[in-house]
Amino acid sequence: MSNWVRIADDCWRKESAIPAGLVIAEIHKQGDMPLYSTRVEVSFTEPRLPHHISKNSIGLRSLPEAEATCNALVAGIIAAETLAPH
Repeated sequence: MSNWVRIADDCWRKESAIPAGLVIAEIHKQGDMPLYSTRVEVSFTEPRLPHHISKNSIGLRSLPEAEATCNALVAGIIAAETLAPH
């Protein structure tokens, strides 16, 4: 997941296929305040995994921090999926 697409004035999104499903990540700027929130959703296609996982973060102080938070969440989910018993 490398490129963010601006879908509104204060909202960025990116999607990525992973071996076991699809990841959708969004970043929202909170009005005029310098705060951001993130949401990462994963839909798994393999029956051995949960059907859907979502994770939110709030109170991030910059866009780069929000991007790094999303990327870390996605990396953690992919690592957990990789380690899940087959």
